[in-house]
Amino acid sequence: MFDFSWFTSDQIFMHFDPKESWAAMFPSRPQLGEGLKGLVEEAVASLEGLSSEDNARAQTALKDDPVLWKWVVDWWYCKDLVERIEPANERFSKLTPILVRVTTNQEVNVYLREATQCYLFGFFQASTALFRTALEAGLKDFCDRKLGALPGVTLYDLIAQAEKQGLVSTHVSVMAGEVRVAANKVIHEEPISEQQAFDVLVKTRCVLEEFYKS
Repeated sequence: MFDFSWFTSDQIFMHFDPKESWAAMFPSRPQLGEGLKGLVEEAVASLEGLSSEDNARAQTALKDDPVLWKWVVDWWYCKDLVERIEPANERFSKLTPILVRVTTNQEVNVYLREATQCYLFGFFQASTALFRTALEAGLKDFCDRKLGALPGVTLYDLIAQAEKQGLVSTHVSVMAGEVRVAANKVIHEEPISEQQAFDVLVKTRCVLEEFYKS
């Protein structure tokens, strides 16, 4: 009765192939098309991040033709999204639920979901920084419930206090500390790999599960 042999992503790939759609715009002048693609990449880089004068000039030149600019930006981000679908699905398959018995702080869940989504779509530096934020918000909420408000304390102090008071095991404390250290490295200019980002995800979720199971 139901046919689950196809996926929505199959339809997307069927109707949009980035290379074919780009080549179709320049059938008689492929070299021009490749050159323009290089300009688009420079222009996107100049707007998403820091820009050199050459990149800024590329962006200005493309913007001089509003119709072309709108088309190439649409193509670029469609290409980017399509290329992220399969890896995101594969990463999602590794996730397991965090089972909780205590009502969770909404702030914690917002940070956790956004961190997880960053990981799924390949933004590993952002995901690591946000997992640290989710961990800190969760630990603060946990300590507030168990010890009362502890204003002005750092994440390091919160972890130490929770272990000292016997609220968490040494194992949980160590995992929380490892998330803190990994995120600090990212924040202080030491990029993280996909595997390292996944390790941060796993440890953050394990620690939060401990906070909200009782």
